[in-house]
Parts: sequence; C-alpha cells; structure tokens
Amino acid sequence: MVVDESGTSAHGITLTERALSFLCAMISGLFYGTMWIPISYMRSHPHEYPNAPADSISYLFSFYCGVLCTAVCIFIVYSLIMRNKPWINPSGAVPTILGGIIFSIGMSAFVTAIDNLEQAIAYPICTMAPGLVVTSWSIFYFKEITGRRNLTWLAVAYGLTLVGVILVTVSKEVSLF
Repeated sequence: MVVDESGTSAHGITLTERALSFLCAMISGLFYGTMWIPISYMRSHPHEYPNAPADSISYLFSFYCGVLCTAVCIFIVYSLIMRNKPWINPSGAVPTILGGIIFSIGMSAFVTAIDNLEQAIAYPICTMAPGLVVTSWSIFYFKEITGRRNLTWLAVAYGLTLVGVILVTVSKEVSLF
C-alpha cells in the first residue's frame, strides 16, 4: 500500500478510515459469531428451558427486531453527529427495503438449511452462495470485475471453494474408519 504525506492511500482512503473500517469489520464479526450463543445454550439445556422451540426459524423474529433496533440506534447517532441534518438519498429508500426483505429471506433459508442438514455441510454452502450472487452482479451487471486475469482468478477461487464444499459434504457421507 502506497501512502503519501497526508496519510492517504492510492485509492483515496486515509489510514484512519482504513483503521476504522477494520475495527467495524472486527466488531461485526464478533457480533455475527456470537449471535446464536443464547439460542444454542437454550437448546442444549432443555431442562432449564422446557418450552424452548426446537427449530431455529422460531428465533428469527427476535433477530430481525434486533437488526431493526440497531439500525434505528445507528441512525439516531448519525443524526446527532450530523446535528439533525442527516444526508439521506431518497432514491435509496425502496432498494434498502428490498435489500432487507432479501436479507430476511436469505437468513430464513440459512437457518432452515442448518436445521435440515448438518452444520458442517450447510454452513459452507450458505456462506459461499451470497458471494457467488454478489460477484455475478459485479461481473454481469455493474461490470466491476473485468479482464481475463481477474476473471480467471475469480473462477479459480470459486472452483476451489466449490471443491471444498463438495469434499466436506462427501466426508460427512462417507466414513473411512
């Protein structure tokens, strides 16, 4: 990474912005990694929680409410920082709502897959599929990823990921010992 005297990288991102982005990604990963701990605890201690639902889909409404509350809190903090003059692009309202609906459908499918398949099989598939969809949009619609070299590297990366998913799936079905 090349940085000039002002602390800005070649892509116009300051080191402070890069560090803040990294910190936010780490916090996001921490929250994502721990979001199922209470549910796992309830499911693994049925004597303490005898009426707890066995299926994961029952817990999604509270998860979605948490996402909504978090988004509202973030917007309130943003509005306070902007001194009650937040910048909002009106043309982004409908795509944002549709994005939330698509996220909800995807999350519901994700937990349903984990309930019906083993986690070792469902998790790699469910984490690979959104990236494949996003990069497909990036290649075919937005034309962000171009060039034979970049497309080759992307194809190799997805090919290796697909091989990994297949090997994990097969390893769960075939017992050698």
